[in-house]
Amino acid sequence: MDISRSVDNSLNRTIEFLKELIKIDSQQGEPISQCPFGIGPKKSLDKTLDYCASLGFSVKNIDNYIGYAEIGEGEELIGIPMHLDIVPPGEGWSVDPFSGAVIDNIIYGRGVIDNKGAVSMLIHVLKNIEDMYPTINKRIRLIFGTNEETGMECIKYYLDKGEEIPSMGFTPDAIYPVVNGEKGRVHIKIEKDIKIDKSKPYIIARGGTKENVVPSNCTAKIINGIISELTTKGVAVHASNPEKGENAISKMVIKIVEDNMDFQHREDIELVSKYLCSDYYGDALGINQYDEVFKNTTLNLGILKVNEEKIVCELDIRYGKNIVLNNIIDRFKKVFCNGWKIEVIAHKDLHYVDESNLVLKKLLEAYEEVTDENGYTIAMGGGTYASWFKDMVAFGPKFLTYKTGGHGADERVPIEHIRKNMEIYTLALIKLLEL
Repeated sequence: MDISRSVDNSLNRTIEFLKELIKIDSQQGEPISQCPFGIGPKKSLDKTLDYCASLGFSVKNIDNYIGYAEIGEGEELIGIPMHLDIVPPGEGWSVDPFSGAVIDNIIYGRGVIDNKGAVSMLIHVLKNIEDMYPTINKRIRLIFGTNEETGMECIKYYLDKGEEIPSMGFTPDAIYPVVNGEKGRVHIKIEKDIKIDKSKPYIIARGGTKENVVPSNCTAKIINGIISELTTKGVAVHASNPEKGENAISKMVIKIVEDNMDFQHREDIELVSKYLCSDYYGDALGINQYDEVFKNTTLNLGILKVNEEKIVCELDIRYGKNIVLNNIIDRFKKVFCNGWKIEVIAHKDLHYVDESNLVLKKLLEAYEEVTDENGYTIAMGGGTYASWFKDMVAFGPKFLTYKTGGHGADERVPIEHIRKNMEIYTLALIKLLEL
């Protein structure tokens, strides 16, 4: 099979379909009849499955939660889960985030790298493989989720419905060469009911929007106090790397404590400051357990709410091999006692695939042969669909040396990177078919 020629022949079609996907605003919306995650994700799923059906693939829509397209025959199933939903576009774009604009051979748009680009690439890679091979000895299934960015309920639905679990595969939703480890993650909420005397100084405060985002804003007021309002600004980044941002909540809480402001329940705010605001790794709380693969634990205080009745904190914690969820909860219970309630909102176990895994080796081989660069494995704090399947890894499509703007303004990918990705994915699938 002439991989380079097949990619060249399908590159324009890949870009055109990608543009059509970008034009669909598929961020999560209000659930309505037949649209569990809103109209946008369903529209994107329908568009993708209809296109795959037009190419001759077998397709299935699983109650508008998730769907798949498949080629080939045989008992073994290669699975490639991807997602069609997107995060909000946000501000600061130089182009319309839903235009699919091409400028200097770079295509722009929300979702172009995360993850609609991979969807279009893999659809056309499968079509090329099907056209070139008279028989395919395994089935290859592209799985299209619609809720990856806001909970992964779509992939849970796939599994709960008893759909077939792939015997091998990868998700194209991270970076190259191969991501073989994803930290465990827990979303914890701690809260305390309080009573205040409204004739005396008391604090109200609010900061953050999601537990898994480093908060960029926080405001606080000391009612009946000398300071009426205080605002702090931070730098928002994903909670998997909180040290790359600046936490506005932490700045606020630390300032309030250090400035010796007087208000009721000050001791509770001091507790938050001491154990949740002083570092990004959970050192003060006693949960940082370093290991050679996953490095440090990370802790992000993503939401703070203080009013006349409650103090609420929501945190995102990601951890490696040397600590388990029960250890983390035990530390919270020891530190936040005396009326604090501790609740685990969501939890995902650590995911790790050993470097001896044969599929992992074949993916690295494909990467090395196309790029002429050494392949190696990476562990990360972020999460992908790979963690829901035994021995599955994340494989591209981002190259480490290029800033794609994923989850930020001007999300983009060079068309040449799309081409190179398609070569890598084609060769990788050929190697998996030969196993």
